[in-house]
Amino acid sequence: MHVKVFSFHRVSPEIDELWQPLHPDRFRKILQYIVNNYKVVNLDTFMLSEYKEPADRPYAGITFDDGYKDILTYAYPMIEEYKLPFNIFVVTNCVETGIPPWTFVLDYMFANSSVLENRVSTMLPEAFRKPKWNSNSDRLSYAKELKPFLKDCTNNYREKIVNAYIENFSDVVLPKDILLTWSDIQYLHKQGVNIGSHSHTHPLLGKIEDESTIALEFKLSFDMLTEKLGHEPISLSYPVGSVDERVKRIAREVGYKLGFAVNQVEYNSDEEDIFEISRIELYDENMFKTKLRTHGIIQKMKQLF
Repeated sequence: MHVKVFSFHRVSPEIDELWQPLHPDRFRKILQYIVNNYKVVNLDTFMLSEYKEPADRPYAGITFDDGYKDILTYAYPMIEEYKLPFNIFVVTNCVETGIPPWTFVLDYMFANSSVLENRVSTMLPEAFRKPKWNSNSDRLSYAKELKPFLKDCTNNYREKIVNAYIENFSDVVLPKDILLTWSDIQYLHKQGVNIGSHSHTHPLLGKIEDESTIALEFKLSFDMLTEKLGHEPISLSYPVGSVDERVKRIAREVGYKLGFAVNQVEYNSDEEDIFEISRIELYDENMFKTKLRTHGIIQKMKQLF
């Protein structure tokens, strides 16, 4: 059984030099393309059902990670027009505090600070030891290289570096009301939207050595979603796609039934288990490039070259 699960984060007309949200106009075009070419299914029920309803088109699913407010503002009204099922995976501690995940925080600080001194430089490898940026654009270029590096570090080291940059960019005030609130989430849940976990604090789960820490991330989120929604969550997605066999086993032990990764290819039940369901992440790109992504062509090119 094959399913193309499309993954999104933000849908907004906002301009962001480091992490550009998907523009609403482009999101509408993508939705239209998905509707015209795929049978969109309710992932929480479809993936667990033994009987798969025959369809004249390939199966597909729609998911959102992190839980940004613009899902409700821009994405949901369009999805509702087409009456499509979809999943939102929220970071429960972020919902509680109103502070976005570290991936957003890091970009926002680099993009909005006026500080040119890099006091964190000495804590980083030689390639990133730049004590001062020459300009704001120089700082942005540096950030574009730093974030992928941090996604591949141990979780403790990543956390240490992010916290150090929060101090370094003390002139930046994070935006408020950028995330869905519990009230928003409960409203969407009542409309039939599947709400799942994206962990409790958005760590690099596969980079955490202590299994009890991984279990706590899943358990806190599981219990909080159960309390807020009135039933146990079925699915979760792994922050930054960071997952290994330990992470999948612990997710199962906590009580989740499905786990979504990234991998940028369609899910194939003959090759993957339901605790590492592949997804294809789509970005703010022209439709030609988006279609290449949906067919896995860009991923194949990356693997070749």
